[in-house]
Amino acid sequence: MAVILDRILDVLECCSEVSEGRSITEISTLIGLHKSTISRLANSLLDRNYLVRDPATKRYKLGVKCVELSYHFLNNLDIRKEAHPIMIELRTHVEFTVFLALQQGHDVVYIDKADGTSGVQRASIIGYRAPMHATALGKALLMQMGDEALQAFFTGYHFKAFTLQTKTTLDAVIMDLHESRSRGYAMDIEENTQGVYCLALPIYDYRGVICASLSVSATKEQWKNRKEKDIADWVAQAAMTISHKLGYINNK
Repeated sequence: MAVILDRILDVLECCSEVSEGRSITEISTLIGLHKSTISRLANSLLDRNYLVRDPATKRYKLGVKCVELSYHFLNNLDIRKEAHPIMIELRTHVEFTVFLALQQGHDVVYIDKADGTSGVQRASIIGYRAPMHATALGKALLMQMGDEALQAFFTGYHFKAFTLQTKTTLDAVIMDLHESRSRGYAMDIEENTQGVYCLALPIYDYRGVICASLSVSATKEQWKNRKEKDIADWVAQAAMTISHKLGYINNK
C-alpha cells in the first residue's frame, strides 16, 4: 500500500512541476516506471479529479480536487495556533516579550504574545491596538508597499506623535520603510512608548503576501546589552518558520 501511495504522489508531484503538464511518456521517464503503470495511476487520478487531461496535447495537469484540498488546508490554518509554539521558542532565545499582530485599517491589533523578562506589558490584553506608523509591527506589515501605495494608504491620515521619536510625516515614514527593507527588519526605537525598543519582521501567507508581523520588545537598557543583529536573526528565523507553516514558499 505504501509503495502505491508513493507512486501516486510521485505522479501528482511530477505533473505539478510544469504549467503545461506532462505526457505519460515524460512521467514514465522521470519517475522510472513503465508507461502502462503510469497510465493506470493517471487514469485513476483522472477519475477522481486529481488530474485533468488536455484532449489536444494528451498531457496531464493537476485537477480541481487538488485545488480543493489546498483550499481546505489553507482555510483551516489558525495563525495563532501555528505561531504560538514558535513564539515561545523565540522568547526562550531572546528573553524579550514576543508579540504577534495583524493589520486592521491603519492600526495593528495584537493577537498573541509570549511574556519575556523585559517587563514590556504593551499588549497585556490581547486585542490591544496601536498605530502602524509608530510601531515596528506596523512597519513590518507595510514593507511590501511601494511609495505610491503608501501615499494612497495614508491619504488624509494624521500621524500622531506618541514620543519625541515618533515619525510624524509621510516622508519620514516612507524613508523609515526604505531603511527597514534595506536591513531586512523594522524598528521602533522609543517611537510608541518611551524607553521601549521593538524589532519586527513580516509573516507571509501561501501567496507570498504579508499577512501578519512578529516582534520582540524590551526596555532600552536591556536592548543595549544585546547585539541587534543576533536579535534580528532569531526573529527572522521564527517569522519564516511561521510563514512556512502558512504555506509560504521562499523561492529566493
